Amino acid sequence: MIIIDLREEHEMKKSHLDSSTCDVINIPIRSIPFNLDYIENLSKNDEIQLMCKSGNRSGLIKNKYFGSNDKVTSMEGGIKKISDFKVIESKGSGMGIQQYMQVMFACILIISSVILYFVGWKYSLAFNVLMIIMIFLQLYTKSCVLGKMLGFLGL
Repeated sequence: MIIIDLREEHEMKKSHLDSSTCDVINIPIRSIPFNLDYIENLSKNDEIQLMCKSGNRSGLIKNKYFGSNDKVTSMEGGIKKISDFKVIESKGSGMGIQQYMQVMFACILIISSVILYFVGWKYSLAFNVLMIIMIFLQLYTKSCVLGKMLGFLGL
């Protein structure tokens, strides 16, 4: 059996499965559409369990992409309810590389906004402020705001 962990990097930093007790592959949910063939090929030889934090996302992915494949299942209750495998908990900040990059980019935009303000390009300043708000919103929600907006458009 292979477990595909659908959680984001920052979620895995808080808790993850001990890979010495089972085969675990991390494919964040945003990357599933690009890995459908890979997962289908894995399911030819092994049973695949999709796992997330609570089982909601894995259930959605199972139904959307692997509904007819009986060898791909959703792990009920996710990592919260897991009992068959060892779960390793950590006390980190919960921030992954994506969040650190967003903080760095926000700092660059803040500096850029200050410079632009004193130069007088007010439209550029307004755009930069909007970008800073979006970045901090992404940090707060720990999800990609732009990706969600594109999702509502059906893209």
